[in-house]
Amino acid sequence: MLITSNHGANEGGEEYERRDHFVYVDEAPVLEYKPGRETCEPFRVYNTQANGIYGPGPRSPEVWQSFSNWCPGDIIDTRIIPLGAMAAGSHEFVIDVPDAVFVDGQGNFPFSLYVQAE
Repeated sequence: MLITSNHGANEGGEEYERRDHFVYVDEAPVLEYKPGRETCEPFRVYNTQANGIYGPGPRSPEVWQSFSNWCPGDIIDTRIIPLGAMAAGSHEFVIDVPDAVFVDGQGNFPFSLYVQAE
């Protein structure tokens, strides 16, 4: 199970950019995704303070898709990565976002990862 939430700390930060994410386990590709929703408008009502995401008025889906990879007020997706049988021992997990740019060295990619076995 993988949970990620992209956040930048300034204008032009990674929270404002939709980028391809590539996930590897032991150097093998296991998942590719691009965060974001078609629109964030349904969540505007939960954001009562002006911020850099919602701005002063409604936006079209095309505008939302051009910059937003998360919607304040929305859930954060849990992605299930089926790994099958794995050997006991240590394993390497990597999330690669090759086009990420951290303006002024600011930006975070918080993530949670846990393994659930049968």
